[in-house]
Amino acid sequence: MAADLKLYLLSKTLYWPVRARIGMRRPLTLGTIGGMLLRAHQLDALRADLSGQQAARLDHAVGLAHAHLDKWVVQAEQKAVREVRARLRQWALYVDEVEDAPARYLGEYPMQARSRSTLTFARQVAAHALDGSSLITRLIVADRKMRKLVDEAPFVLDDRLEPAYPPKPYWWLYVLPTLPDD
Repeated sequence: MAADLKLYLLSKTLYWPVRARIGMRRPLTLGTIGGMLLRAHQLDALRADLSGQQAARLDHAVGLAHAHLDKWVVQAEQKAVREVRARLRQWALYVDEVEDAPARYLGEYPMQARSRSTLTFARQVAAHALDGSSLITRLIVADRKMRKLVDEAPFVLDDRLEPAYPPKPYWWLYVLPTLPDD
């Protein structure tokens, strides 16, 4: 995505098709600023498992991505605000669903927690544009509500990523919805 970041930032789309450089015709996934930064963060945490060539490619891609984000800062902030809004809507809806039926939505928690982490990375890019925004208040409200609905748990993502996500500020990666007593 880093190579196509300028096109993405200047486009109207929020979710950008990410293609592999191996000639695939169909996109592998849909990328966002937060998703790109989350993946870079995770790959950096796994740096010891990367070959020298892979580490160099990662460094080049991350450097290129940050150069584009710095050059197109207004567009990056606007895109990141849209992503924060979309991911916050998803997170708040999930919190409501957990409140209503925790057992039903327990299996979905790791995916939702990963999306909440992606929101955090998008929020970092959108920081100045979000100052005083009602989105921050809505996020605080959703997080407070979720904290009342969860219990401590082992790290919910791949164990190899745990060092990259300390419990503070990533508390949602160390909890699971509380199941009612039967």
